[in-house]
Amino acid sequence: MNPTATRDRASPGPPPTEVATRDEPDPGDGRYRQTRQGGDLLTGDGLDEAVTATSTVIHCATSNDRTDVTATRNLTEAALRAGRPHLIYVSIVGVDRVSLPYYRAKLESERLVEDSGLPWTVQRTTQFHDLVAWMSSVQRWLPATLLPSGDSRRRLPRLPAGGPPRSRARRRPDHLRAVPDGHGHGTVPGTARMSARSQLRAVLVFLTAAQFIVGGWALLSPRSFFDIPWVGMRMPYNAHLMMDYGAMSLATSLVLCVGAVTLRQTMIRTGLAVYLVFALPHLVIHLRLLHHLTPGQRVPLLTALTAVVVIPLVLLALTRRARQES
Repeated sequence: MNPTATRDRASPGPPPTEVATRDEPDPGDGRYRQTRQGGDLLTGDGLDEAVTATSTVIHCATSNDRTDVTATRNLTEAALRAGRPHLIYVSIVGVDRVSLPYYRAKLESERLVEDSGLPWTVQRTTQFHDLVAWMSSVQRWLPATLLPSGDSRRRLPRLPAGGPPRSRARRRPDHLRAVPDGHGHGTVPGTARMSARSQLRAVLVFLTAAQFIVGGWALLSPRSFFDIPWVGMRMPYNAHLMMDYGAMSLATSLVLCVGAVTLRQTMIRTGLAVYLVFALPHLVIHLRLLHHLTPGQRVPLLTALTAVVVIPLVLLALTRRARQES
């Protein structure tokens, strides 16, 4: 029996319905004919009848949201009651690397299949290009188009020299397996160390937040910002300069933010260079003005100012490794 989804992937409407097709001998001429049995994946109605006396179930129904997890759970439970047929789950390449809510639901559904106790196969296929086109078209009125990093930016899949890599997952029996995905990579989900791209994005978000907070504070409340000992240093107060500094910091945060969102090499390196052009002279200036501070104030100030010079330098080196990953 090969259940297939009767609902189109992008069309609105009722929850997905699983339709079972079963080859049965025709008593009239001895030939096989297909019979159909409907069942609702979200309520469970009719699923037991749909999967009864079957050897293989192909699960490719979807609602494009979190209800996919409920649908998969109901199907696996029905399959267990029906005699443990082999369950083939159709997933998407990159669900373990792209942080879209729908992809997270697909990944959770994969794990439900793996832990179901059924003989199973997970087949990941590449996403249709119309998804990328749709994500771009709905943003056509924005000044920039945003897309998730990862597979959606690759024009063609690339295989490493020597063929597809071996799966790094633990050894499983032949009837419990994940098969190669649509462009040759193993598809067993696993927990890997944080990638260079993820590290790069995380630190860029931190720098963006820091610049945004500092800039907003100096622009909206220049007097209170100037009263910080490391800022005023017992010098005359100038509201104009404080607000200019705040506006400049907000502008820097915008450049860093665009780099964190797009993860494009040119944008990231430009943002980090802009940040360094400010941070390095800022450190040198404070080294020349240490006499305005007490010894207890000098250490935390120099530590912070040195860190904001070192961090962009480390990130610039990390962009090369992130580029190799992409």
